Amino acid sequence: MLRDGKRAGREEAKRTPSAIAVKYDHPTKSVSVALSNHCRLMVPLTLLPELGPATPKQLANVVIEPAGIGIESPQLDQQFLVSHLLADVCGPGLLMRELGRRGGQVTSRAKTKAARRNGALGGRPSTRKT
Repeated sequence: MLRDGKRAGREEAKRTPSAIAVKYDHPTKSVSVALSNHCRLMVPLTLLPELGPATPKQLANVVIEPAGIGIESPQLDQQFLVSHLLADVCGPGLLMRELGRRGGQVTSRAKTKAARRNGALGGRPSTRKT
């Protein structure tokens, strides 16, 4: 099970975008994040109110957190997860639908076994109308 879990984790890491480069773009007043899936995310400062009082010099000092899961402004003590930045820019509904779709596609022995157990019990329980 541990080996299967590690393999699933590696596969998910390949599918999940992570930050590989980050910089502050002064002309557009946005933070540009290059992602591992070859996309670039431009996040306007208006979506990052925590960075509002920062100077351009402070904004230029933005770094990637370990494994690319987020970005950080050490001088301002602010961290942002890539998944949250994507949700802010793309809209939570779109991102949540995609995450749900991916979750529904996941297969494992445990999921198959649970589905068969539920099927043997007659499938999903009916909803009661009160």
